[in-house]
Amino acid sequence: MKKKFLLVTIFLCGAFLFACDGTTLQTTDTTTDLAAYDYSDFSDFFITDVEQQLQMSQTEYYIYFFNYTCLRCGEIKTEILTKVAGLEIDTFYFVVATSLSDINSGINVTKTPSLVYISNGAFVAAYVGVTDIRNVLDDLS
Repeated sequence: MKKKFLLVTIFLCGAFLFACDGTTLQTTDTTTDLAAYDYSDFSDFFITDVEQQLQMSQTEYYIYFFNYTCLRCGEIKTEILTKVAGLEIDTFYFVVATSLSDINSGINVTKTPSLVYISNGAFVAAYVGVTDIRNVLDDLS
């Protein structure tokens, strides 16, 4: 009985040690790296000062408000980061929003994930939720 228990334990431990880590997705044509980018790859694009959110040097830009613990933010993380990595025209910033105090009072956002468009230092539009953000991402270049 002890040998059987030991064999089962060794088998289960081995399975956990060699299990897929989830960083790749095998498709019929190619393997796509799902962990190609992380937020740390874009550290130069983070706005940490609330007042700076409406005072960046560009005339027009987007700010993505997210929280590391937000489930919906995690759902679109790869899409957001992949899109930002390929941007050539549009400017994109990140803000970690753990509370309303992390969002400039001139920006009408209360939830994450949210993407806002800023023009000439003024809040123009907010896109809240995964569906709205995905629609905007499709139009960015």
